[in-house]
Amino acid sequence: MKLNTWWDLSKASQALISKAVPTKNTWTLIIKRHSNREWIFSLPQFLTFNETLCGGTEHAIDYWYTEITGENPEVGDRLSMTVTTDRPDGFTTALTLKEECPQYASSHFYFDTISDYTIWLCPYLQVLFKSVPKTLWVTFKTV
Repeated sequence: MKLNTWWDLSKASQALISKAVPTKNTWTLIIKRHSNREWIFSLPQFLTFNETLCGGTEHAIDYWYTEITGENPEVGDRLSMTVTTDRPDGFTTALTLKEECPQYASSHFYFDTISDYTIWLCPYLQVLFKSVPKTLWVTFKTV
């Protein structure tokens, strides 16, 4: 059986899963450096597999991986990434909402306030948070 990304699912399946995703302020994802130099995550409980973090997000994660480990990321490297709308103690960075992406409806640009990277977050953000948060607090840890 092929494991699909969220975007390979039918609109009907996406709608059913969106309703099943609990309303939470905090999500922790294990992200992995993929062979194409992007970072991916999976949430199998929501039929989400190998979802790509792209559109500048991969550059910010590379930056944070190097800051945390002192090494450049390589294929297979992993991080724990906790994203929350509640400001935690000891967070790594904050992402502030810049604007909606004009080319992809319901996706948004955020600004990483410490690394100075602009990143793109797809509409899956709204599946997890049920909204488009003005600020997201991110904490990275090695795994």
